Amino acid sequence: MTKRNIYRVAGEIFPITRTLSEANALGHANVARKLAGREKHWDKAIDFATAEAAAFHLHEAIYHWNNCLEEELQLLYKVRKIRIETDASLSGSGFACVDPESGRTLFAEAFIATPAMKVEEWHCNRCELNGILQALRRLTERLDHLSALESVLVQTDSRVAAAHCDVFSRPHSGNLEKGLLIRIAAVIHNLIEELDARGTRVAVSHIAGIANTHADQLSRIPDVGGYQDLVFNKVTPGYRSEEDPQKTVTIHRMSTVELARDPLDPDLTLLSLPAFEEWRSKYIIFHSWRAGMETGGTTTPKLLLQFIRSVQTNDPYCQQVKKEVAEGKSRRLFELHEGIVFLREPVATNYPQDGWKNQPLRLLLPAKIAKEYATLIHRQCGHLGLHSTIARCRQNIDCTKFRRVT
Repeated sequence: MTKRNIYRVAGEIFPITRTLSEANALGHANVARKLAGREKHWDKAIDFATAEAAAFHLHEAIYHWNNCLEEELQLLYKVRKIRIETDASLSGSGFACVDPESGRTLFAEAFIATPAMKVEEWHCNRCELNGILQALRRLTERLDHLSALESVLVQTDSRVAAAHCDVFSRPHSGNLEKGLLIRIAAVIHNLIEELDARGTRVAVSHIAGIANTHADQLSRIPDVGGYQDLVFNKVTPGYRSEEDPQKTVTIHRMSTVELARDPLDPDLTLLSLPAFEEWRSKYIIFHSWRAGMETGGTTTPKLLLQFIRSVQTNDPYCQQVKKEVAEGKSRRLFELHEGIVFLREPVATNYPQDGWKNQPLRLLLPAKIAKEYATLIHRQCGHLGLHSTIARCRQNIDCTKFRRVT
């Protein structure tokens, strides 16, 4: 797989309908182009990790592009009301404009975060406010087609960002962050005044994160973590596998619900751990130097299981638990599956009527990577509070002294 091949496939996806499926397709195609853009040579094979990630996004782009139907084309001249759902994260932002009377999506778009956003680690409030700004800018560009528009309701899952859109509000934050928020809010106020001058009322309100599904999906397109409903466990057609150069296979779609049924399938959030990425790159380089992958293959889920097995082996508490389970002296309901320790205890203190045997397994996470896992969950779930982040983490993992180590 070369840079030219990726650009050729991604270039076949272009804006026509501006619907939700097309926005997803364009977002994934842009991510694939961004990944391939790191390569200097057009016709030189790119490295395995980049090819795997680019192939995943190209597969998703084609899947959503094929879902774009002609009947999704919307005529805007009769639309009187619009509801704009917006969301943002460190990896990007997205919005979906919906007609509340018919419930159909009029147009949507996804944006990829610039390098400056990731280097400077934009605060979540600034990201959300910037997402609202992008949505209003795209709306004003289509005002000539919205001749009957009377009102616009902008919804965001950030109460702070919604408050900043009020003309009379003043951001409460540090000096530098406050100045940046004031500048973004000032542009939003100007766009609201422009719409008001045309006779269109604009209101900004809060929406629960669980109900903000479309915008949330668009804002997290660049992520390959827990919020993706897919896992790339094989290589796409046209890319030769390192295990068998003559073999080409396809990506298999798998939902997070199906993934959670089997404890040996990895938690998708663990795929984004910096510690796993570092271990994975060293593993591939070492075994490539030895001219072979005789230890179990190079597919990402297999490497993740090997990574978890290795960090548990180097963790004293996990080693103690393994010993107690082997001797039958464990006080808690720990279980061993292929050398990995899991816990079959419910998160809540009250046990269900069907007993603990039907409870899902939770991975015993070593304290060494617990902080990285909690940080990813905190960002992916919209910067939750302390107790909410810990509760969300404990749905999939268990860790000794988790609050202290994170």
